[in-house]
Amino acid sequence: MADTTSPPPKLRRPAVDIKRLENGTLIMRSPYELPEPPSANVGAWLRRWAAEDPERLFISKYAGDGQWFSLSYGDAYKHLQPIAQNLLKRKLSAERPLMILSKNGIENALLQLAAMDVGIPAIHLSSSMSLDPARKDDLARVLGQTSPGLVFAADGEPFADALGMAHAAGAEIVVDAEPPSNVPATPFHKLIKSWRTGAAKKAYDKLTPETIAKISYMGDGAALTGVVASQQTLCANQDALAALIPFLTQRPPIVVDDAPWYLSGTGGLVFFMVLRNGGTLYIDRFGEENRVEDFTSPSPTVHVTDLPALSSLIPRLEEDKLLRSGFFRQVELIWVVGATPDANLRARLRRMTQMEKRAEIPVITSFSSGKTMTVNSLMYFDTEADENIGLPLPGSYLKMAARGDLFELRVKTHGPGPRQWQKYQAQPLTTDDEGYFTTGDIVTLVDEMLPFKGVVRVGRFDS
Repeated sequence: MADTTSPPPKLRRPAVDIKRLENGTLIMRSPYELPEPPSANVGAWLRRWAAEDPERLFISKYAGDGQWFSLSYGDAYKHLQPIAQNLLKRKLSAERPLMILSKNGIENALLQLAAMDVGIPAIHLSSSMSLDPARKDDLARVLGQTSPGLVFAADGEPFADALGMAHAAGAEIVVDAEPPSNVPATPFHKLIKSWRTGAAKKAYDKLTPETIAKISYMGDGAALTGVVASQQTLCANQDALAALIPFLTQRPPIVVDDAPWYLSGTGGLVFFMVLRNGGTLYIDRFGEENRVEDFTSPSPTVHVTDLPALSSLIPRLEEDKLLRSGFFRQVELIWVVGATPDANLRARLRRMTQMEKRAEIPVITSFSSGKTMTVNSLMYFDTEADENIGLPLPGSYLKMAARGDLFELRVKTHGPGPRQWQKYQAQPLTTDDEGYFTTGDIVTLVDEMLPFKGVVRVGRFDS
């Protein structure tokens, strides 16, 4: 009989299945299975929590002076269908998608969820593309590739030039405040009003795993690429992460984070991780300089960050007892995106966790190739190897393709594979004959005899 008195494990034990080919290439997969049944679509997560616990806090944005604007799961679902109905009424579709220019916010969240709920791709752009005059050509290129039917900016006037370009391209402009002076704009609150939601319900029922959910533009100039994520891509990736981090499903995560949602490996990861597991997202940056509210800020249970931000935060935690106490009050996991903290940073974190909690807090690292729109590997175990990118997630594969005496990292992910947006449709990105996307990273095993110790990234191929 299983021991039901012990707490659930925070993290799985490291494990990997490995196949060695005659040419020296290695194929790696996780022995852990994806949860059953698989998540159907992003909207199913919101429906679940709205039904089970409608008053639970879903998302909250810091508004200054110690004030927060907040939305429960029940209210989020209540607003979702009228917004989706209004998007359909405006005939938005893959040919006329939704585009979001401004940073993370409650309106941003509702719009992207409503669009995804009825099969309308949600396009996220970095604010710099919309605000920097030097990137005007990039914005024009995106508008030409996507022909958005509706473009949203929370505060209209700062985005006036970009909204003017979108309006000239045929898009309806929607703002929450500060209407731009150069073009007509619809107030956001009008999208929340609709008595009929039948079309939205029918459109939701037609979603498939391959339905395009999100398009994120990254790069600039000739390298500017619209990378596509399907419903299956987003859902299977979050299911896989939950399989390796079981406590996410046992204790809904509380996250304080403002990484932009257009970035799949950071902001997008956080947003969907919170939604999938019924957590709460505070849109804010923990430990912001010169913020009195730091000492009473929500205390995260999961702290998601990148290496530069963590490197900046650690000395402040060491010097400031109040800030340190607030940070460690509830934290159970520190999640670093894109790079493994070195031995010095890990040791300093370990000292503080012992001081504040008298216990170890796991530090994990996730790695993504931006063009796959997913986490490709997770370092979810202790390591002494810098640049350890961990092991593949359940349901995905890593290939260490032999190139002479070196190995090139290739990945195969959930769903239809990496795709880019080309005028109204998704086109597959180039992969090898077995469907693996080449990242260009040079990698090796930490220990050839013990492959479960992970994969180390040691450089890049020039071509």
